[in-house]
Amino acid sequence: MSSNVLELNAFLEENGQRKSLHIVVSAPSQAEGEDDYFCRVHAPLLFSQDKNIYGLDPEQAKSLAITFIRSLLKDKRVIDANGRPLRWFDQSVSVTPNVTRAPKRNE
Repeated sequence: MSSNVLELNAFLEENGQRKSLHIVVSAPSQAEGEDDYFCRVHAPLLFSQDKNIYGLDPEQAKSLAITFIRSLLKDKRVIDANGRPLRWFDQSVSVTPNVTRAPKRNE
């Protein structure tokens, strides 16, 4: 699989400063020599090295990676280019058009 599960291009606003926020969650890959799967999370503004989020199967790896991103951003002000807050990481809100994601196999 070469597509991404999620790609977010937005801004993080802190102390009146706006910083470019780019997050990519890769499609699940099977860990070499293991039964587990992982999604690689790339978010250079949030951490210097990519993080692998593991699950027992591809769906769990995707779910845990998205939950990880949501937990990182839950207390942050994430906005679009027009300054409107994004709430896609709020569990009660579904993914918005400001977030691009790869289609599922069935789509």
